[in-house]
Amino acid sequence: MASLSFDGQSFIIDGRRIWLVAAGIDYALLHPNDWPERLRTIARAGFNCILAHCHWQRHEPERGDFRFTDETDLRRFVTLAGEEGLHVVLRPGPFVGRGLYQGGMPAWLNDVPGLRRRELSEPFLECVSRYLSMVMDQVRDLQATQSVSPGAATRPLLMVQAEHRWHCHHRDHSPRYLDEIARYLREAGCQVPIVGCNHFWQPMDEVIEVWDGWDHLASDLRQLRLVQPGAPLLAMDVQPTSGGPMDVGSGPGPGHWLGKLCSVLAAGAQFGISGFQAPYRTGAAIGRTAGRDGHCLPAEGGPFAGLDVVGGPTEAFAAIRRAAILASSFGHVFAHADGGDLRTTIASDSAQAPVGVTELRGPQGFFVFIQRGTDERRRQVDLMLPEGLTITVPLGEESAVWIGGGINLGGYGELSYTNLSPWTMLGGGTLVLFGPAGSDGLVSIDQTDYLIRVPGKSEEPVRLKAGGVQLLVLSTAQVDQSLLDGRSGIWIGCRGLDDQGRPVREAGRAGRVWHLDSTAELTSHQPVSVRPSGPAPKLSWEYAGCGPWLGGEEPSAEYADPQHSPRPGYAWIKATFPRAIKGRLMRPWRGDRLTLFSGGKRMMTLGAGEGADADPVAVTIKGDIHGLLEVIGPAADDWSLNHHGCDESGDLHLVKPIRTGKSTVEAAGDFDPFAIQGFWPGLREGVRPHGPMLRLMFNCRTGSPAILELDEIPHRLLIAINDRPLACVDPELTPAFLRWVIPADWLLGRKANSLQLVAFSAEIGRADVAGLSKKVKLWQSDRRLGHPHQWSRAQWRCPPIEQCVPPASQTARDGLPCWWRTSFSTTVSDRPMSLSLEGLARGAVWLSGRVLCRYGQAHQTADRSAQPDAATLPASWLLSDQANELHVFDEHGRRPVDGALKRPC
Repeated sequence: MASLSFDGQSFIIDGRRIWLVAAGIDYALLHPNDWPERLRTIARAGFNCILAHCHWQRHEPERGDFRFTDETDLRRFVTLAGEEGLHVVLRPGPFVGRGLYQGGMPAWLNDVPGLRRRELSEPFLECVSRYLSMVMDQVRDLQATQSVSPGAATRPLLMVQAEHRWHCHHRDHSPRYLDEIARYLREAGCQVPIVGCNHFWQPMDEVIEVWDGWDHLASDLRQLRLVQPGAPLLAMDVQPTSGGPMDVGSGPGPGHWLGKLCSVLAAGAQFGISGFQAPYRTGAAIGRTAGRDGHCLPAEGGPFAGLDVVGGPTEAFAAIRRAAILASSFGHVFAHADGGDLRTTIASDSAQAPVGVTELRGPQGFFVFIQRGTDERRRQVDLMLPEGLTITVPLGEESAVWIGGGINLGGYGELSYTNLSPWTMLGGGTLVLFGPAGSDGLVSIDQTDYLIRVPGKSEEPVRLKAGGVQLLVLSTAQVDQSLLDGRSGIWIGCRGLDDQGRPVREAGRAGRVWHLDSTAELTSHQPVSVRPSGPAPKLSWEYAGCGPWLGGEEPSAEYADPQHSPRPGYAWIKATFPRAIKGRLMRPWRGDRLTLFSGGKRMMTLGAGEGADADPVAVTIKGDIHGLLEVIGPAADDWSLNHHGCDESGDLHLVKPIRTGKSTVEAAGDFDPFAIQGFWPGLREGVRPHGPMLRLMFNCRTGSPAILELDEIPHRLLIAINDRPLACVDPELTPAFLRWVIPADWLLGRKANSLQLVAFSAEIGRADVAGLSKKVKLWQSDRRLGHPHQWSRAQWRCPPIEQCVPPASQTARDGLPCWWRTSFSTTVSDRPMSLSLEGLARGAVWLSGRVLCRYGQAHQTADRSAQPDAATLPASWLLSDQANELHVFDEHGRRPVDGALKRPC
């Protein structure tokens, strides 16, 4: 067997230290034809490791139906990574987050009786054990502990992560649950180290804890070294938000990325960027954000990524690559550095800091990281080296720079010190350094000093022979416009190479491109221009109404009694009411949307978002009722994941309001959140709500349930009914609107019932708690419209071609849902295209039989800011040997604009 071990500095494979620089990919959300190119791009960007996010919902979409082919071919993906020289850290969950529905866990878990996700639940653990065993079956012989015979494939699997962001502690639930996950992996044949990313909320036996986050990384990593001195320091999930790299919002600028990664390296830690490749979350894989906005995440995830959904560089790519190539090129320096000998320094991530200086030193050399505060404007700084030498380090406009020294350059010589930033070492003994354009550089090779002026952006790179070392000095702009040509050469001033190996001109750049080969020969080349995209195919839209579905006359409809809870996405449903039913209609689970139709006409939309009615709604129901159900599902990791009492069955209730009575503010009782469930993100055992408590009295009828509604709760609260804990809510961890069905046996009938809202924090004022009574609504369920009027469901699918006809002149059809269809041809060489979503309301896009994305997903609010401008059609999805079919489904009947299909510039 191969030798795999670790110590407090790094991992060691067959006696060789490795320094990990990792990039995350959601491989199952990319087309497998894209895998080789993405992995090659990542390797050229300086990464030597892949964080492979393994989504349970993709590998087991239905219970017992395991899939490891096509885009879920885990074994092929890991093998391809190894062929590119990349190690692999596998993250199988069961929870992976990533902005996915239920954090990547499959929807069928909702159908397992008694199952409670992410806690000590025997039904859940049984499902997890089977899933992890199937995952390990795919990669067991690809572990780095397996010997590699001559000519055999590599063994790239280096680590496996158990769970993710399990930020909870309970002395009974926590260790037993997490240790079970690790045990399942071991029993399934996992021989490589198991890591956890749980911020030590609950330590796990024989598991290496890695870190994630964005703020305070440098200080957190220093503390982690003290707590876990015998394991390598790993920040394997560097991300700008707690919600994950696919959260909504604008990402940090390139300078922020560079500064953050430098602070990780300065702490003596290896880093991984969880969402480096932005995935395309197709179909129903999209989750929604927790908190008050409750938006569905956009289909094109990754505003913080290095590569966009089609593999192109983002604004942050160059800065991320700068740090990644440094870390991998000089990994021997970092892997041998004494991370336990860090000295006091100015906090580098403080906005008030002028300049932070951190040195990392070891037997293979040293690096000094200089980070400038956000308000600091100085262009250079004087540093005194340990031997008393003072050098002036140019900062330029950068937020972070580094210098190095005492570094053995592969036997060609030693870099004694420099005021420029070492970047990489090319074959033939060429050291590449960079700095601000026009600055004065000082490089000492074997104690001989060389003065160099850093070239301007358009000037020829500086090449200098320094003893046995070839120096190549570039400006910062030239580094960011360069392409490493394997391990031996570098192209400067181009965006990439075409199919014939010719340099392609950097966008917006004039002039020639320079190439340094393995012999240190510098030659200039005339780049080729980017091939014009040409006009996009013209689209001619056809219309297919949903009237047959809404009126029960669709001949292909196959309705069946549901055997499981609704799956994410759209579905057609119907029920028959032989007798007239009158009342106020409510759907307790407000996370989804349900539009009801009678006689082909819209009755109402229950739920939230654009066009929804504020339920409960006064209705009269008789005969056949048809509905369009849009299941959004719970957020990835919010507190409603296991909300017992939430009615997720899809049934409707006829309700009457319950009048509340006297309210008082009292001292909190002794309520334990863990009496409700065993996993609460952000809570520890023994933490009790100890703020003031609002007691609200109400009377209700015997023998029927009640429904509790809370609207935009501003504080973390525990909710109890008659001294019985029901749920906990948090403004940042639960949706804005929540409803619970209170079972009839919890209620005291016409006697005085007590609703108790207990603030977790004693800092919440009594007046604030008293004001919560205005946010509470109670309803008596008069009738549950389930059995005998059981809803049945039919598959939601694109209409056949013969049902599509030329559209009428109007752009909307009475607000009723409809389909729009078109087809177009393209060639295999075509680049990705985009479909404009201008004018559309809410719906989904299909491309050649696959759900491409959902759109218009502003949720719980009328804010349309979450609506994307366009949907990307990846080139790998486009068919070149037959026509591509494009379908747009819009809930409100709106038509795609003419000329909706565009090519990139």
